[in-house]
Amino acid sequence: MKSPTNTLTILQFLFSLLAAATFFLLSAGMLVLVISGQLAELTGSNGADASALFIWVTAAAVFGILTLPSALFALLSWIGKPYQGLKPSQQLTTSKISFFLLVVVFPAALALGWVVSRHHWASMVALPPLHVLAVGIPVFWLAMVGLRGLPTGSPQRIWGVFSSGLVLGPAISMILEIIAGVLILIAVVVILSFDPEMMSNLERLTTLLEQTTNPDQMLEYGQAFLSNPWVITGIFLLIAVITPLIEETFKPIGVYLLLHRRISPAEGFAAGLLNGLGFALFESMLVSASSEEWLSTVLLRAPTAGLHGLTTALVGYGLASAVTQRRYLRLVGCFSAAVLLHGVWNGLTLISAGYSLQSAMSTNVIAIPGFVQIIPVILVFLAGMTFLGIILINRRLKQAAATPDLEGKMNGVHLTVN
Repeated sequence: MKSPTNTLTILQFLFSLLAAATFFLLSAGMLVLVISGQLAELTGSNGADASALFIWVTAAAVFGILTLPSALFALLSWIGKPYQGLKPSQQLTTSKISFFLLVVVFPAALALGWVVSRHHWASMVALPPLHVLAVGIPVFWLAMVGLRGLPTGSPQRIWGVFSSGLVLGPAISMILEIIAGVLILIAVVVILSFDPEMMSNLERLTTLLEQTTNPDQMLEYGQAFLSNPWVITGIFLLIAVITPLIEETFKPIGVYLLLHRRISPAEGFAAGLLNGLGFALFESMLVSASSEEWLSTVLLRAPTAGLHGLTTALVGYGLASAVTQRRYLRLVGCFSAAVLLHGVWNGLTLISAGYSLQSAMSTNVIAIPGFVQIIPVILVFLAGMTFLGIILINRRLKQAAATPDLEGKMNGVHLTVN
């Protein structure tokens, strides 16, 4: 009879191999469509946005590459030749590389990306690899900083957890968010059905969407619909409440798969961080914008790596504490903090975007311009707190491992620190 661990290893190999093959096929298929011009026609993109299509092609290929190590290490473990990982001297070299990438390569990628984004043909060729660097380096650096000195387990575990955050977390979350969005839309339509004027506007907007992609016309006909309090409430409920609840529940899927091992809270934090960073990488890599807006889009997305990393790490820490130590209140507190932080971030971003949209529509639904103006400052503060939180919690967990009394308070079990 096969042990649960061996069964999970086989499943990890098969899932990772299937994911890699799927991503490579998607990348190749999109590349053929992009070259033939069919994808641009399907998505309504023009020549100026072709770089975004090539970014999708590159992103799918990168996802395929990143899921291959999980398959490889699972296969080695399956055949009885597990890879043990890097030596301490190699880990130190990796830390230096991550610092160099953040301080030197990351700014260079942003600068070069800004330059090539202003040239149509150059952006199609050079922007996709620069996009990978600009999005991937912050994620890699956070992983190195947040995991340093913590018990992360074998390379098989590290890459398996990361791959689950890269593939399973976004897939499950998107499916549930689409279902939630449809249910909210149905509820809003039912409420608006009692207002004949609103239903007439909605019908005209639906007809217009089928006939044109002109954003000015869509804004003109959609103004009354988007300004309706019930519509605004539904959008806010989906983005700022339901989405954080869904994502913070399913992002730490790799942690769930490790709970049968009764992992320590520090291991739960490390696994959650990997899950969250995988999720953040998936989101940010697929963000599509016209080449002229590439720099601002990447800079706005960079802090979300810290947000997803910290919130999922907190949930992972809480899950391990609940299973290993039966500290269920800690799990409730960690999950609540993660959802609250995620919800505040989404809510502030939505308010800021809504205020910009209402300016374009010449409406006055969000009548708090003073507050809207300080939202960027609040978001920068929250971004800094997420990065600082990852670093401080990492330090606290390492101190707990080195100090028996503190360790008992933080973990309740002995941690092996590399």
